[in-house]
Amino acid sequence: PGFRFERVGRMAFARALLWSFAFPLLRLAAQRASFHIGSHAIFQRKYNPKQKLPDKENLKLSKFAESLWKLLAYLSFVSIELAVGYGKPWFRNTRLFYKNCYQLPCLLPRDENLSAVYQMQLGFYIQAAISLFHWEAKRKDRFAMIVHHIATIGLLVYSDYVNLCPIGLMVLLIHDICDVFMESAKVCRYCNYEFGTSFFFVLFFLSWIALRLVIFPLRIIRSTIYECLDVLWEDIRQTREVVEPHYTIFNVMLLTLLVLHIYWSYFIARILVRQIQNRGKVEGDVREDDDD
Repeated sequence: PGFRFERVGRMAFARALLWSFAFPLLRLAAQRASFHIGSHAIFQRKYNPKQKLPDKENLKLSKFAESLWKLLAYLSFVSIELAVGYGKPWFRNTRLFYKNCYQLPCLLPRDENLSAVYQMQLGFYIQAAISLFHWEAKRKDRFAMIVHHIATIGLLVYSDYVNLCPIGLMVLLIHDICDVFMESAKVCRYCNYEFGTSFFFVLFFLSWIALRLVIFPLRIIRSTIYECLDVLWEDIRQTREVVEPHYTIFNVMLLTLLVLHIYWSYFIARILVRQIQNRGKVEGDVREDDDD
């Protein structure tokens, strides 16, 4: 009762906006360092910012810097998410997501550490969505990435509103672990390190199957569809009138992410087939099968 959007907190949204401004500054600083690292690793020469590079070299260096920045970001996110969530009872038992909630929005007290992670991640995805148009290298799956970022922003905001942040943290962790391996493979590829590229791509592929195509639908989405109603029924002997429309909206957002996972799985499978045909060598962008 009395649960209003104001409970999410205007200050929390303000902090997320601050993060959305801070991340581009952090990325710019990391990119400058990445150009020096990439120049040595890729071209075996010192980087000179005053020297105009050929378009192909400049594009490769830009992609290296982009992937190195994302690798550092996702590694940081995974570390923080594990630090915040690993010791919690709901980390292993998904039924505890809803215990003592009694309704949606959930009436449990908010976890300040979870809220801090949410503010940081919301700021990251706001700037990531904007960066797709003016900073990221252009790729053919841009529209899918836009949908993904919008769905993720919507999921963060809405799960915070209904006070189901533990679920949101698990979804973030599942995604970020895969992205660590993906960006590691990209960095190795841009450095022409074939063994590292193949090694991290295999880890990426296995983590994608295990986390995004198995654990995400069979553990997280199954929990939000079935266990949510089951636990609330145990607690109060009534469900539909105290969970709608939040139950439907929240699950539609999660299912949208699952559809995107299935869409990207097609391209990942094609890259894997080509890797086998090339005897272990990964060609093209790890996410894009024909990206230069």
